[in-house]
Amino acid sequence: KQWYQRRVRGTESCIIDIKKTWEKLLLAARVIASIENPSDVCVISSRNFGQRAVLKFASHTSSTAIAGRFTPGTFTNQIQAAFKEPRLLVVTDPRADWAADAGGDWGADTNTDWTA
Repeated sequence: KQWYQRRVRGTESCIIDIKKTWEKLLLAARVIASIENPSDVCVISSRNFGQRAVLKFASHTSSTAIAGRFTPGTFTNQIQAAFKEPRLLVVTDPRADWAADAGGDWGADTNTDWTA
């Protein structure tokens, strides 16, 4: 549980627990750093607000970026020209990038969206 409490004032909002969020961020950094080959990390964003971040992250860490529309079969169809076999998949929005997540057997999901 990453959010601390909910407040209702007109529209619902929540207060995020910074300590727990920081711990999860450090855990994610350790997982990303544990991958020996940075190109085995694939970062995906189909939404506009995450595409720039994905491209910046990929350029600084030498990982693979998929910004924009995700082509189904990228992780499963070996005949496809854009076939990739990442060891780690990072998505910016699990709702929008569900096609990438459905393509393989991934270990863990985390999300701060409390409305889901």
